[in-house]
Amino acid sequence: MHHIDDIAVSQSVAGQTTEEEDLSINSHISECPACLERVRTAAVLHHSFERLFDSWSARSHGRIVERRSLLEGLQSAGSSGSGLAEAALRSLYYLKASSTVAFSILLDRTRMLASQAAYMLPRGSSFALSPAFSGVGASQAGAVEEHRKASSQLLAEGRKDEAMAELEQVSIIDKRASQAAVATINISQEESIRAYSDARQGRVWIKVLSTKPTGERRFVFLAPVEPSGPSRIAELTPVAGETYLLAAFDDVASGGFRLFVSTHR
Repeated sequence: MHHIDDIAVSQSVAGQTTEEEDLSINSHISECPACLERVRTAAVLHHSFERLFDSWSARSHGRIVERRSLLEGLQSAGSSGSGLAEAALRSLYYLKASSTVAFSILLDRTRMLASQAAYMLPRGSSFALSPAFSGVGASQAGAVEEHRKASSQLLAEGRKDEAMAELEQVSIIDKRASQAAVATINISQEESIRAYSDARQGRVWIKVLSTKPTGERRFVFLAPVEPSGPSRIAELTPVAGETYLLAAFDDVASGGFRLFVSTHR
């Protein structure tokens, strides 16, 4: 049996379909239990998220993320089962109510340029950009780091084009030094969060180092700055034999992103 596609489900629960499309969807779900369950799940997520977003944006730092982007990300997660969407939605509520870490990430996969900056820092925390791998001499290495730090600062101020221009200067000196960025936000003596961005592979991954892990599920949210698609959600999972949690996003397109991570509860 042909099933309703995800876009149609999303538009239906958001009230963005025509009467003819509604009739077709309602006719289908009357005969298809699988699609009926998908529509019900999407409706619950949609209305829950609307209440969450309205309360969040009214009390926090302006328009943090695009409503549609996060909603579509949750609905996509919901289609995978295993309670992922519901657990991620609870994590979003926690992000609203608690200290939140967020990185700004800028990727250009064509020119292989990557930059990172702090977007949200809990009180008392600190941001540090890791040194680039470089095969140049000491004098040029100093110039590389100056341009990389300038790029990070410009990105933090929302000056994306100027941030890219600084990375291009890095690339002229040493192409490898501009292709990836690594930054750490130190929350406390008990926890730090490190983000890696690789423009060569289109990969973003997050490592949470904590001396007081809990059994609660934790998630990270990669939200595009421009409304170019849904947010992506990944669960932080323990690594065998290690003391950190890891999450990764593959095939990340060029563009600007906010990477949201809840701090230790």
